[in-house]
Amino acid sequence: MIRKLTTATLLAHGAAGRKLVSCNTAEVATCFESLEAGGDIDLVPGTLTSWDGIDSYFQIVLEDKHATITCSEDGGTCVWQASDGKSNLNIKNNDGTTTLRSITIKDGAGQNGGLIVQNSNVVLILVAFIDNAASNRGGAIYVHYSGSSSVTLHGCSFSGNTASNSAPDVYNNGETVVISGCPAGED
Repeated sequence: MIRKLTTATLLAHGAAGRKLVSCNTAEVATCFESLEAGGDIDLVPGTLTSWDGIDSYFQIVLEDKHATITCSEDGGTCVWQASDGKSNLNIKNNDGTTTLRSITIKDGAGQNGGLIVQNSNVVLILVAFIDNAASNRGGAIYVHYSGSSSVTLHGCSFSGNTASNSAPDVYNNGETVVISGCPAGED
């Protein structure tokens, strides 16, 4: 069963005063904009396929704040599928830690395919990178040298990613990348 939400709903979440935004997967960029730094986004299963208009090179830009973004736990799938030859996701200057959980990042294209991390701390948990293609490096993930970045992967998977120059899955340009719990044979 796929639930459809047409607007984001703010709900109280936890004793620490964090806010939870529940939203349709296709509206994740709008939900991120309305969220306070350090909040949580609970995605309703679905697919994001249209450009959000924030940036001409990326499907989604998560900039200048951090959040935990999780696909709902009801067995559905949340897919961020790039369109129009764009890279899928750019996380930059997040001033905290952004966590993505149980999301599929698919069909990113451009200079860097699936995810680019710039001057940010990112934790990826059970994130699948499928069929992302970079015309340069880092088909699935490109960790950029600007500022200070760290990316930690837990149980992530990579399938069908390509890069013209090098690193079809993960390209680290002088930052910190920790990979743990990935399936055998994945890098």
